[in-house]
Amino acid sequence: MINGLARLLPGMQMLRTYQGDWLTSDLLAGVSVAAVALPIGIAYAQLAGFPPVVGIYSCILPLLAYALFGSSSQLIVNPDAAACSIVAATVGPLAAGRPERYLELSIVLTSFTGLLLMIGGLSGLGAIANFLSRPILTEYLNGIALTIIAGKLGSLLGYKLSSNGFFRTVFEAFSRLKETQRWTFIVGLSLLVLLLLIKRLFPRLPAPLLAAIIGCAVVYVFDLNAKGVATVGAVPPGFPAPSIPTFAAAESSPLTLSAAGIALVTFCSMMTTARGFAAKNGYRIDVNATCLPLGVPIWPLRLARASLLAEQTLARLLPIRREEKHR
Repeated sequence: MINGLARLLPGMQMLRTYQGDWLTSDLLAGVSVAAVALPIGIAYAQLAGFPPVVGIYSCILPLLAYALFGSSSQLIVNPDAAACSIVAATVGPLAAGRPERYLELSIVLTSFTGLLLMIGGLSGLGAIANFLSRPILTEYLNGIALTIIAGKLGSLLGYKLSSNGFFRTVFEAFSRLKETQRWTFIVGLSLLVLLLLIKRLFPRLPAPLLAAIIGCAVVYVFDLNAKGVATVGAVPPGFPAPSIPTFAAAESSPLTLSAAGIALVTFCSMMTTARGFAAKNGYRIDVNATCLPLGVPIWPLRLARASLLAEQTLARLLPIRREEKHR
């Protein structure tokens, strides 16, 4: 039983052989990763159309889940640009501009994605990683990157773009250059240049974190919010109340197809990184043990929904049985 549990939870096996001398270094590494992951998570949340606080949540639970179920001791599970783009492209049209519906459908899409990843890991489909073409994946991610850049041109220039598609978005952005908000453009372009310079000249420094700190300081000191520079604003504390999302039958097909796409892209991206770390540090990883933990965080949601459905079914059956008894 212990061996079976160790195979299911590789992270527990690592804890059994953990050495106390590693604690200081691991704490410093954890603080460093958290400092960089939080601003990146907030940025990706906005990329996917969520409130900034969702990006903070996404930096907590996935890391804990993968630490227990993952086979790579160095892989970090965090929001992904490609996945965020697919979420926005899928959920946006279905939600039709309703923020609450957007969040509900996003939870459903995430649940489908996690379920597919879990099924793939348990059934051994992780071996598909051996047949993936790196150039195809690279070009796909490059296309996603160009789409993200086009979608963020409006934020850089200070106005909202309404076009869909890469070329139409770029055309609209350049056709409305006269509407550019000067201070927004200056701050955005300056931070972009600063980010690239830090990565180029000081690659060991956390460039996203430094750029975020400097940007916040500049906006606060010079009161740029009053000059038209949009800010994230107050972030609500604590976790949101748990809820069970719903979806219509007509929405299941696009959600399932998008979930399959996110699962494939996420798994391929994670496998590329995990294998790189493993080859560099001289250890092996289990591809199925990398696929399974990417879907683990949806278990509580699935169990809660199954429990609710069972409760509703019993509530319907009991009155019928009472009527039969009285008869």
